[in-house]
Amino acid sequence: MNPRDKVQVTPEHSDSSPGGSVNAEWMAGRAPDPLLTTKLYRPPVTPDMEPRAELLKRLDRNTLRPLTLISAPAGYGKTTVASMWLEASAYPSVWLSLDEADKDLRLFTSYLVSGVQRVFPDADLKTRGLLQTTAMPSAPVVARYLLNDLDMIGKPFVLALDDLHRINEPLIFTLLGELLRHPSPVLHLLLITRRDPPLPIASLRAHGQVTEVRARDLRFTVQQTASLLSKILQRTVDEATAAEWTERTEGWVTALRLAALSLRNRDEDAALVDDIPGSSRYLNDYLFAEVLARLDPVNQRWLLASSLMDRLSASLSEAVCQSDGADEQDTMTGDSFLDWLQKQNLFLIPLDDQRQWFRYHHLFQDLLQKTLQERFSREDLAGLHSRAAAWFARNALWNDAIRHYVAAGETETAIQIVAQQRHHLINSENWFDLECWLAWFPDEVTANDPLLSITLAHLPVTRGRGQIELFVSRAADLIALLPNDTPVVREVRGELAYLNALIGLYMGDPSTVLAASAEALTLLPRQSQLFRSMTISFQSFGYQMIGEVEQGNAILEEAFKVPDLAASERGRLLYYRSFIYYMDGDLLGAQRSASESIHWTSNYGLVDTLNQARYVSGIAHYLSNELSMAESVLYAIVQEPALASPEYLSQAAIALAKISLAQGSSEKAEEIIASITAYLQEPGSMFALDALRAFRIEIALAKGDVDHARGLGAAIDIDMHRPIWFHYLLQLTPVKLLLAERNAEDAEQALSLLEQIDQQLLAMNRRIYRIDVLALKALAYQVQGNWQTAKRQLTAALDLAQAAGAVRNFVDLGQPMASLLQHLDREQQALRPAIAAFVSRLLAAFPTPVLASSTATPVPTAQQPPTLNATIPVGTEDLTQRECQVLEYLATDLTPNQIAEELCISISTLRTHTRNIYDKLSVHNRMEAAHRARELSVT
Repeated sequence: MNPRDKVQVTPEHSDSSPGGSVNAEWMAGRAPDPLLTTKLYRPPVTPDMEPRAELLKRLDRNTLRPLTLISAPAGYGKTTVASMWLEASAYPSVWLSLDEADKDLRLFTSYLVSGVQRVFPDADLKTRGLLQTTAMPSAPVVARYLLNDLDMIGKPFVLALDDLHRINEPLIFTLLGELLRHPSPVLHLLLITRRDPPLPIASLRAHGQVTEVRARDLRFTVQQTASLLSKILQRTVDEATAAEWTERTEGWVTALRLAALSLRNRDEDAALVDDIPGSSRYLNDYLFAEVLARLDPVNQRWLLASSLMDRLSASLSEAVCQSDGADEQDTMTGDSFLDWLQKQNLFLIPLDDQRQWFRYHHLFQDLLQKTLQERFSREDLAGLHSRAAAWFARNALWNDAIRHYVAAGETETAIQIVAQQRHHLINSENWFDLECWLAWFPDEVTANDPLLSITLAHLPVTRGRGQIELFVSRAADLIALLPNDTPVVREVRGELAYLNALIGLYMGDPSTVLAASAEALTLLPRQSQLFRSMTISFQSFGYQMIGEVEQGNAILEEAFKVPDLAASERGRLLYYRSFIYYMDGDLLGAQRSASESIHWTSNYGLVDTLNQARYVSGIAHYLSNELSMAESVLYAIVQEPALASPEYLSQAAIALAKISLAQGSSEKAEEIIASITAYLQEPGSMFALDALRAFRIEIALAKGDVDHARGLGAAIDIDMHRPIWFHYLLQLTPVKLLLAERNAEDAEQALSLLEQIDQQLLAMNRRIYRIDVLALKALAYQVQGNWQTAKRQLTAALDLAQAAGAVRNFVDLGQPMASLLQHLDREQQALRPAIAAFVSRLLAAFPTPVLASSTATPVPTAQQPPTLNATIPVGTEDLTQRECQVLEYLATDLTPNQIAEELCISISTLRTHTRNIYDKLSVHNRMEAAHRARELSVT
């Protein structure tokens, strides 16, 4: 069955021709297919069904167990028994008929949520939010959400999954296994399958947690066989005949029904068991052939042709099965065909309460399809598929239409549907359904069609997997062979330009962003709402990157004036504007736009954009030192981790960890990072995990544990070329580690790295990040004892920060930065009033202990000995500048801790320098070193 069809459709028969290409009128303005809600209807119990009183009583006695498993081969009446039980049960039930198309975890969960919502319409199901995320969470996470939702419902019910054997996706069984591992007291799981699922059935059996119904339990007794045959044959069947049939069929229900149908036209005096083969695997095929042979040719043809569809309606049956007039005896209509099927009792199962949609019993359909393949030519089968596809297209059931057109060999028509309808899915960010559509096409078709190739190129961007370059280059090569003035070529070129603008944005190339955005907006059609709004955002970003923020804002303002601008587009544009403000160093503007985006997105289920806007809002509040506001906004992201993309989740966790460090709780910071790291192991997002691992170095540095930080740094290979996008710029972590060593050589290496990063930031106008880079440059020059250069870098950082209102960029750098700011504060007369006031504000934000320790640490200047720029004394040429400075202090009566404090280095670093001095001067202790220092005139 199609995973995205309507329950009921109103056929539009303006064109009664059964085949042909898709009319564009059929496709104009038609929304994508919703979930096939007929799959959520329990098959009804009809009066002709044999009662199974003892079996139903047994099921009723065990409802407190978490699982009932009905497992038997095809045709044993599993679904019938399950439906009988649920109809008689006092508990409400959710029914889901499964098929091969439901193998995706997102789709499977969508059906579960929809089924539960139908039974409990007032339930606020948090699991629904998972379905709106770009990256579907892991199966255990989905299970936890479901279990929490069930606890909130609080009312016992049965969840029945029919035809579970059609599913082979391990993630779905992981989900079911989690539901059984932590069973909810309100959920009773009913699994109906031809074979046992990969679940811990043995363990559940050992603990008395499962009720099992097997083929032996479902077999008909002699009395039930007699009753069934009597009803179908409409005459009395004696016990001996019933016993013979029960033995031959081994109580197999479908075989008994087929037998009754095959014997229905025999004389009453004829023996009911003559000329019938004994029990064998060929019995079912024989009986089916008997039934089919007794039908007239028209009925046979309609029966076989209709088996091509997974579900039937009167209109669909007529469109596919009715002949073109060659057979004058064919006066069948869709309504009369369905009436005939029901009167003949030919294994037809209603799919809705209105009895407009039906399906065949799966075993009967398998037999019909087998015969169909044998009797119909390839051309005839293609014709049936074409008729079915045309009907589905007329009724906007696009998934089925595409599938049948491809099966008919009419791939161009299928591509036409994708071309006309894909914008509905793209504009609503429904990438999953679009991927399902593309999956119907053979690989050689997608590889040679530019529209399908460019559509595939978007999936790696949105779903986080695959190689975007492959599909982009393939689409570009294909359109190079086509005329430039065709709509398809213009659209593909527009989307290629959109993707190039996106790549330019992440790589920090404003010229590419602006050029590609302008091209995309010229080529993209108006119905491409998502790509156009994203491109407008990219263009606005491009202007910010070259320092023309006002022009970028003007572009966004024009976009906001578009009549009937969708809430999703407004929310997305507001998010991008907040990020533009943030990058440009306008934290107040970022807060305002992010808050507006949150307002628009929170009411429309735009989970990804909502969390992105929350992130910008939280970071802007954090850098403004509004910690409580930042914490509340960011916590909304991490408390529902499954609803956030891995990158934004990890960045929100890092920001919360920073807040904990600011509050003096390194333990809580470590707990936050460890928790989200453990969570992200399941989705496996390496980009997000790299950031979390790198930030552990910063936690160690904040605790003053340089040795541990150094060990963590050695174990992590930090990519210094990753895109500069998120607040936590992990390229700066190695710089901070180098500066923690407090020696000139490491400071020089830090300055080299900072200069490279600063050049990148200047090229893309990332003003907010330059505050951090300039502040770290000031610290590096402080380590080198170059106060004048440090002062220039610090003042430049303060200029940017004062305009932005950024506080934490400095406070998070701790005691060394406090010392620099205190020194600068003593020179207030040389500062502009606004900067002097801002320095005072910054110093007020530092914790008192940090300020106290900073006061005791003098800032070295070019005029203050000891200086790292001093000439190295003769005889100490092998010593570094820092080692000469340490040697000078060794000749004093200061303790090692005091020397380390004076030099702003750790005690372990002091020991390293001391050992190096001993080795180079061939001395063995501090006294000898002091004596040697006096000899060399170091002191």
